[in-house]
Amino acid sequence: MFPLALLNAASPPVPPTGPTGIYLFNGLDGATTATNTASNPLGTTHFFNNAVISTAQAYEGSASLYLHDTGNGFFGYSPTIYDGNSTVTGKSFYISVAFKLKYASDSNQRGLMYADSTGDGMLFRAYIQNGQVKCFIRQVNGTTYTVNVPNLNCAVDTWYKLEISRDIATSQFKVKVGVDEVTQALTADFANPINRIDLGVYWGGASFIGYFDRFIYQMGSTTPY
Repeated sequence: MFPLALLNAASPPVPPTGPTGIYLFNGLDGATTATNTASNPLGTTHFFNNAVISTAQAYEGSASLYLHDTGNGFFGYSPTIYDGNSTVTGKSFYISVAFKLKYASDSNQRGLMYADSTGDGMLFRAYIQNGQVKCFIRQVNGTTYTVNVPNLNCAVDTWYKLEISRDIATSQFKVKVGVDEVTQALTADFANPINRIDLGVYWGGASFIGYFDRFIYQMGSTTPY
Protein backbone atom coordinates (compact mmCIF):
# COMPACT_ATOMS: atom_id res chain seq x y z
CA MET A 1 0.00 0.00 0.00
CA PHE A 2 1.02 3.62 -0.37
CA PRO A 3 2.47 5.62 2.57
CA LEU A 4 -0.18 7.04 4.91
CA ALA A 5 1.06 10.57 4.27
CA LEU A 6 0.41 10.14 0.57
CA LEU A 7 -3.10 8.77 1.04
CA ASN A 8 -4.01 11.60 3.42
CA ALA A 9 -2.68 14.31 1.13
CA ALA A 10 -5.04 16.84 -0.39
CA SER A 11 -6.75 15.48 -3.50
CA PRO A 12 -5.57 16.92 -6.84
CA PRO A 13 -8.03 18.60 -9.19
CA VAL A 14 -10.57 16.25 -10.72
CA PRO A 15 -10.73 16.27 -14.54
CA PRO A 16 -14.00 16.43 -16.47
CA THR A 17 -16.17 13.31 -16.40
CA GLY A 18 -15.04 10.70 -18.91
CA PRO A 19 -11.88 10.47 -21.03
CA THR A 20 -9.89 13.63 -21.65
CA GLY A 21 -8.45 12.29 -24.89
CA ILE A 22 -10.15 10.09 -27.50
CA TYR A 23 -8.41 9.67 -30.84
CA LEU A 24 -9.91 7.48 -33.58
CA PHE A 25 -7.37 8.31 -36.31
CA ASN A 26 -9.99 8.85 -38.99
CA GLY A 27 -9.05 11.01 -41.93
CA LEU A 28 -7.60 11.00 -45.40
CA ASP A 29 -5.23 8.23 -46.42
CA GLY A 30 -1.65 9.42 -45.90
CA ALA A 31 -2.56 12.32 -43.60
CA THR A 32 -0.08 13.19 -40.85
CA THR A 33 -2.50 14.68 -38.32
CA ALA A 34 -5.23 13.06 -36.23
CA THR A 35 -8.87 13.92 -36.80
CA ASN A 36 -12.24 12.88 -35.35
CA THR A 37 -11.27 13.40 -31.71
CA ALA A 38 -13.45 13.84 -28.66
CA SER A 39 -15.04 17.22 -28.07
CA ASN A 40 -12.51 19.61 -26.54
CA PRO A 41 -9.83 17.00 -25.75
CA LEU A 42 -7.31 18.18 -23.18
CA GLY A 43 -3.90 17.91 -24.79
CA THR A 44 -2.11 17.82 -28.11
CA THR A 45 -1.17 15.08 -30.55
CA HIS A 46 1.99 14.62 -32.59
CA PHE A 47 2.87 12.33 -35.52
CA PHE A 48 6.57 11.48 -35.64
CA ASN A 49 8.85 10.00 -38.33
CA ASN A 50 6.41 9.33 -41.15
CA ALA A 51 3.54 7.96 -39.05
CA VAL A 52 0.42 8.35 -41.21
CA ILE A 53 -3.32 7.79 -41.36
CA SER A 54 -4.28 4.68 -43.34
CA THR A 55 -7.71 3.74 -44.67
CA ALA A 56 -6.53 0.15 -45.27
CA GLN A 57 -7.40 -0.93 -41.71
CA ALA A 58 -9.68 0.27 -38.91
CA TYR A 59 -10.68 -0.98 -35.47
CA GLU A 60 -13.38 1.67 -35.22
CA GLY A 61 -14.40 4.20 -37.83
CA SER A 62 -12.86 4.47 -41.30
CA ALA A 63 -9.09 4.52 -40.76
CA SER A 64 -6.24 3.97 -38.30
CA LEU A 65 -2.68 5.06 -37.57
CA TYR A 66 -0.14 3.19 -39.70
CA LEU A 67 3.44 2.76 -38.48
CA HIS A 68 5.11 1.31 -41.54
CA ASP A 69 8.16 -0.77 -42.31
CA THR A 70 10.59 2.16 -42.51
CA GLY A 71 10.89 5.44 -40.64
CA ASN A 72 10.46 4.29 -37.03
CA GLY A 73 7.25 6.29 -36.79
CA PHE A 74 5.25 6.78 -33.61
CA PHE A 75 2.40 8.84 -32.15
CA GLY A 76 2.59 11.09 -29.09
CA TYR A 77 -0.15 12.50 -26.87
CA SER A 78 0.81 15.34 -24.52
CA PRO A 79 -1.79 16.06 -21.79
CA THR A 80 -2.32 19.62 -20.63
CA ILE A 81 -1.53 20.72 -17.07
CA TYR A 82 -5.10 21.97 -16.61
CA ASP A 83 -7.90 20.16 -14.73
CA GLY A 84 -5.46 17.59 -13.38
CA ASN A 85 -5.08 16.06 -16.84
CA SER A 86 -1.35 15.41 -16.43
CA THR A 87 -1.46 14.65 -12.69
CA VAL A 88 -0.64 11.00 -11.99
CA THR A 89 0.57 11.04 -8.36
CA GLY A 90 -2.19 9.88 -6.03
CA LYS A 91 -4.67 9.22 -8.83
CA SER A 92 -6.22 6.32 -10.68
CA PHE A 93 -5.93 6.24 -14.45
CA TYR A 94 -7.02 4.26 -17.51
CA ILE A 95 -5.23 4.31 -20.88
CA SER A 96 -6.05 2.04 -23.81
CA VAL A 97 -5.35 1.52 -27.50
CA ALA A 98 -6.22 -1.05 -30.16
CA PHE A 99 -3.31 -2.50 -32.14
CA LYS A 100 -2.82 -4.82 -35.10
CA LEU A 101 0.44 -6.45 -36.18
CA LYS A 102 1.40 -6.33 -39.85
CA TYR A 103 3.99 -9.08 -39.44
CA ALA A 104 4.43 -11.92 -36.97
CA SER A 105 5.84 -10.74 -33.66
CA ASP A 106 9.57 -11.45 -33.38
CA SER A 107 12.12 -11.51 -30.57
CA ASN A 108 12.50 -7.72 -30.65
CA GLN A 109 10.79 -5.75 -27.91
CA ARG A 110 8.50 -3.71 -30.15
CA GLY A 111 6.92 -0.75 -28.42
CA LEU A 112 3.18 -0.48 -27.84
CA MET A 113 2.85 2.27 -25.21
CA TYR A 114 5.43 4.39 -23.39
CA ALA A 115 4.58 6.82 -20.56
CA ASP A 116 7.12 9.22 -19.12
CA SER A 117 7.27 12.02 -16.57
CA THR A 118 9.07 15.35 -16.82
CA GLY A 119 10.25 14.86 -13.25
CA ASP A 120 11.32 11.21 -13.02
CA GLY A 121 11.67 9.69 -16.49
CA MET A 122 9.82 6.55 -17.52
CA LEU A 123 6.70 5.48 -15.61
CA PHE A 124 5.91 2.35 -17.60
CA ARG A 125 6.31 0.89 -21.08
CA ALA A 126 4.27 -1.86 -22.73
CA TYR A 127 5.70 -3.85 -25.62
CA ILE A 128 5.17 -7.03 -27.62
CA GLN A 129 7.81 -9.75 -27.90
CA ASN A 130 7.37 -13.18 -29.50
CA GLY A 131 3.61 -12.60 -29.55
CA GLN A 132 3.39 -11.83 -25.83
CA VAL A 133 2.47 -8.44 -24.39
CA LYS A 134 4.66 -7.34 -21.50
CA CYS A 135 4.89 -4.22 -19.37
CA PHE A 136 7.86 -2.77 -17.49
CA ILE A 137 6.85 -0.57 -14.53
CA ARG A 138 9.05 1.87 -12.62
CA GLN A 139 7.88 3.38 -9.32
CA VAL A 140 9.06 6.75 -8.05
CA ASN A 141 11.33 5.01 -5.51
CA GLY A 142 13.15 3.14 -8.28
CA THR A 143 11.53 -0.26 -7.69
CA THR A 144 10.72 -1.96 -11.01
CA TYR A 145 8.47 -4.80 -12.14
CA THR A 146 8.03 -6.65 -15.44
CA VAL A 147 4.66 -8.32 -15.98
CA ASN A 148 3.63 -10.70 -18.77
CA VAL A 149 0.05 -11.05 -20.00
CA PRO A 150 -0.68 -14.79 -19.67
CA ASN A 151 -2.34 -17.14 -22.16
CA LEU A 152 -1.75 -14.78 -25.05
CA ASN A 153 -0.03 -15.13 -28.41
CA CYS A 154 -0.93 -12.18 -30.63
CA ALA A 155 -1.51 -13.13 -34.27
CA VAL A 156 -0.98 -11.15 -37.47
CA ASP A 157 -3.93 -9.20 -38.93
CA THR A 158 -5.95 -9.37 -35.73
CA TRP A 159 -7.06 -6.38 -33.69
CA TYR A 160 -6.25 -6.47 -29.96
CA LYS A 161 -7.28 -3.96 -27.30
CA LEU A 162 -4.54 -3.10 -24.81
CA GLU A 163 -5.79 -1.61 -21.52
CA ILE A 164 -3.49 -0.26 -18.81
CA SER A 165 -4.86 1.05 -15.52
CA ARG A 166 -3.85 1.91 -11.97
CA ASP A 167 -6.30 1.85 -9.07
CA ILE A 168 -4.99 4.18 -6.37
CA ALA A 169 -7.37 2.76 -3.73
CA THR A 170 -6.01 -0.79 -4.04
CA SER A 171 -2.46 -0.05 -5.30
CA GLN A 172 -3.12 -2.38 -8.25
CA PHE A 173 -1.61 -1.86 -11.72
CA LYS A 174 -3.44 -3.87 -14.41
CA VAL A 175 -2.41 -4.79 -17.94
CA LYS A 176 -5.16 -6.36 -20.04
CA VAL A 177 -5.30 -7.52 -23.66
CA GLY A 178 -8.73 -8.76 -24.67
CA VAL A 179 -9.86 -11.21 -21.96
CA ASP A 180 -6.31 -11.89 -20.74
CA GLU A 181 -4.94 -9.76 -17.93
CA VAL A 182 -2.29 -9.53 -15.23
CA THR A 183 -2.27 -7.40 -12.07
CA GLN A 184 0.79 -6.12 -10.22
CA ALA A 185 0.62 -4.76 -6.67
CA LEU A 186 2.57 -1.50 -6.34
CA THR A 187 4.40 -0.39 -3.19
CA ALA A 188 4.93 3.26 -4.16
CA ASP A 189 3.48 5.89 -6.47
CA PHE A 190 4.47 7.44 -9.80
CA ALA A 191 6.11 10.82 -10.27
CA ASN A 192 4.19 13.87 -11.54
CA PRO A 193 3.43 14.96 -14.14
CA ILE A 194 2.85 12.75 -17.16
CA ASN A 195 4.81 14.36 -19.94
CA ARG A 196 3.69 12.29 -22.92
CA ILE A 197 2.14 8.96 -23.88
CA ASP A 198 3.78 7.49 -27.00
CA LEU A 199 2.38 4.71 -29.17
CA GLY A 200 4.61 2.45 -31.24
CA VAL A 201 7.99 3.49 -29.87
CA TYR A 202 10.40 1.58 -27.68
CA TRP A 203 13.25 3.85 -26.63
CA GLY A 204 16.42 1.81 -27.07
CA GLY A 205 14.50 -1.07 -28.64
CA ALA A 206 12.50 -1.76 -31.80
CA SER A 207 9.61 0.16 -33.29
CA PHE A 208 6.16 -1.32 -33.84
CA ILE A 209 5.10 -2.20 -37.40
CA GLY A 210 1.37 -2.20 -37.93
CA TYR A 211 -1.72 -0.24 -36.98
CA PHE A 212 -3.11 1.60 -33.95
CA ASP A 213 -6.65 2.85 -33.38
CA ARG A 214 -9.00 4.17 -30.67
CA PHE A 215 -6.53 5.66 -28.20
CA ILE A 216 -8.14 6.56 -24.85
CA TYR A 217 -6.51 8.66 -22.11
CA GLN A 218 -8.45 8.99 -18.86
CA MET A 219 -7.34 10.40 -15.50
CA GLY A 220 -9.17 9.88 -12.22
CA SER A 221 -10.89 6.58 -13.02
CA THR A 222 -10.17 2.97 -13.97
CA THR A 223 -13.57 2.45 -15.60
CA PRO A 224 -13.18 1.48 -19.27
CA TYR A 225 -14.80 3.82 -21.77
